[in-house]
Amino acid sequence: LSFTTEIKASHYSGGELYYQYIGGTTGVANEYRIFVQFYRNNGGVGIGTGAQAVCITSSCGANINISLPKILATGANLSGGNGGWVVPGLDECADPSDPSFKDLSIHKYEGNVILPPCANYKIAVIAQCCRDNSTNLAGSPNMYLEVDLNNTNVQNSSPQILAPAGKAFCLTQPGQQPFVFAQGAQEVDGDSIVYSFANPQQGTNCGPGTNIPLAGGYTVNNPIPSSTGIIIDQKLGTFTFSPSQQGSYVMKVEVKEYRFDTISLQWVYIGNTVRETQVPVTSACNPQV
Repeated sequence: LSFTTEIKASHYSGGELYYQYIGGTTGVANEYRIFVQFYRNNGGVGIGTGAQAVCITSSCGANINISLPKILATGANLSGGNGGWVVPGLDECADPSDPSFKDLSIHKYEGNVILPPCANYKIAVIAQCCRDNSTNLAGSPNMYLEVDLNNTNVQNSSPQILAPAGKAFCLTQPGQQPFVFAQGAQEVDGDSIVYSFANPQQGTNCGPGTNIPLAGGYTVNNPIPSSTGIIIDQKLGTFTFSPSQQGSYVMKVEVKEYRFDTISLQWVYIGNTVRETQVPVTSACNPQV
């Protein structure tokens, strides 16, 4: 597989990485489809139409470098040019005329890879440059995303978060109901999944990633100022909070999956999905809310 990428200075506001086992459909053992999505602030420099580089590492041999073609949007789905996709529901809560609002587009990349026999893999991708400025990160380096695949016993598809990552919120008023940010994942293998926050990272193409320090007053588990805290519902995959300070906040969600091993009688970690999103909090709400 060829290894190409297009490097441009762009304002990346978020991204996600997940995979799907397709060998049962194609008849090719150990064939997977890799999905990468980056969210771009349309007010920044554009993202081109070139391919996206992905690096796969394991304990069994040399790194595997692949190139995912870009899936271009057209017509009513087009946002921000160069094949970017509209983000559904982006302005449902926040007022799009507020100065803190960010118009986003999704840039999608997909491709297949046949993995050599091995018990463990790490799949990594970077947004070349650069992150959009945020309130809660101490800097704006590149964005590094990495997921695990453990197919010691059987192939696996990672969880897929169904709702888009892009969403803007507004300051809540006294007595107002908290916002519910839906991040529920579909798990086609019937495994047990657990939601949590993770530290945003920077890194090189094949990793490893390094944690980006958060600005003073912010933590990984409290990335957004909220008068009611942030509550994760492990059954529904929702994040409930009451924004209390205007700004733009990076939050990284990780969905880990576990499969019960009937021999060892233990839950075994077999893979995950990661999603990083930048949540604008505007002072004004959408009047229709």
